[in-house]
Amino acid sequence: MAILITVALLLATATALAILRAVRPRFRFSWLMAIAATIAAWLSVFLWLPGLPLTLAVPLWQSASSPNSFATFAVSGQTWLYALCLVTLALAVLLTAPARTSFPNPSNWAMCLAMAGLGILAVSADSPLTLVLLWAALDLAEAGIVLAWSENRSSSGQVAFASALRLGSIAVVLLALVLGDTSTTTTQFGVIQGPAAVLLPGAALLRLIAFAVPWPRSLNSSGLDEVGTTLHLAAGTAALAFLSQLTPQAPNDPGILLVLCAAAGLYAGWMWLRAPDGHSGRPLWIMGTGCLAVAAALRGNPDGTTGWGSYMLLAGSALLLTATQERRLNRVLYAALWIGSGLSFSLTAAAWLGASTSDWILPVLLVTQAMLLAGFVAQAQRPVTEPGRPFETAPLKGLYYAGIGLPLTVGILLGIWGWPGASQVGIPIASAVVIPVAAALMWAKRRFPVLTPVATQWIPGAWHAASTLIGREGARFHAGLQRSVEAVTRTIEGEAGIMWSLLLLVLFVSIIAGRQR
Repeated sequence: MAILITVALLLATATALAILRAVRPRFRFSWLMAIAATIAAWLSVFLWLPGLPLTLAVPLWQSASSPNSFATFAVSGQTWLYALCLVTLALAVLLTAPARTSFPNPSNWAMCLAMAGLGILAVSADSPLTLVLLWAALDLAEAGIVLAWSENRSSSGQVAFASALRLGSIAVVLLALVLGDTSTTTTQFGVIQGPAAVLLPGAALLRLIAFAVPWPRSLNSSGLDEVGTTLHLAAGTAALAFLSQLTPQAPNDPGILLVLCAAAGLYAGWMWLRAPDGHSGRPLWIMGTGCLAVAAALRGNPDGTTGWGSYMLLAGSALLLTATQERRLNRVLYAALWIGSGLSFSLTAAAWLGASTSDWILPVLLVTQAMLLAGFVAQAQRPVTEPGRPFETAPLKGLYYAGIGLPLTVGILLGIWGWPGASQVGIPIASAVVIPVAAALMWAKRRFPVLTPVATQWIPGAWHAASTLIGREGARFHAGLQRSVEAVTRTIEGEAGIMWSLLLLVLFVSIIAGRQR
């Protein structure tokens, strides 16, 4: 029940904000109500700790032949960490809201709280079917936002391509369920063995690759940055959290998948380092840190997976929710470098456990980490393109600083306390390699134009060609589908419609009669 309390607080508040927006658009206390409910949800997550591990079975559908619950949830030390980070993200969104030019905007807050609630359910999913249902819910939310807010129809091709990749990840999870050594459809992730042990990290990687599809530039505005940040970070966290539930041993043959993961992470790190602004590069930040998390899972290191996933969420929320540019605030953001450095007693200290000097893929992963750190510093120093709303009172400015500092404070404290991967010494030699490389990249970024391209040249030309091809083929498929529907409609509505109806009725009666026997 503890899981439901937190989720219910978030979803109920989102519903109340949406209703008040429709019924009483001039209601003045929406922000205070949302803040109070989110603080209650944040505190409720700490009530999970005494009862860990927690389990919850929701009997949405049961029968005599299938007595298992359709939706199952479980919270372990790693899952609790993800849930805390998601509620921290929701609270940071509300604390920084007064600095945005769109304040007050209860509709955006409702969407953010709803996505945080869905994200908590997704990271707590204990079975493949539960996970894919929540993945689908997050995918529908993103597709709806993109289609509703984009300024031109060319965005539909990007939505279709990204949705196809995410649908493929759902198919891979279902295939792992079929091929795994399981006897029921609600088997926990940790007991899936055989080839399916490699398919599950592959599904997570496929969802991360979908983040390489850029959002339309019309959506990278101050009016939607809080919604886009919450949606992307919640979706990225949901793609990674279940990997912490896999068996600690590395899968049978992760070689090819590990190479693909390293290549995708290297590409994401390079693009993030060259990103013109934080919101355009936001999907690449999630993709890069997510690939490091998947690599840790493939190397049999669940604590490393959780560390990278939490770092992605906490550091990303602090950076991407920044609405004003001040020197003191930049210094606060530099705390994220400690969190993601992999040094002893940091959140990512367990990232490289099990690594050795003979590990052939390790240098690529370390370079990816260095690119992510250098890109983070570059984005923290970059002036905000759309200046924020001036603060009317000092308390509002203090709340804004608290909203930026809260994720970073949580990240620092989690390196010492709260979950199984805390207080780790790790492998400091890896950080001794990453930090000089990151410093060299920051030095090079100030001097070489290739590392600071203009916004129109940042996305590779190959993507524009691929986007045009996808849009053209999508339009052709849509036209063919429309012609097929019209042909079926003419057939049913014509003179032969009665005959087809009678035939379908006979087939339906035959099936029912056969089942009764």
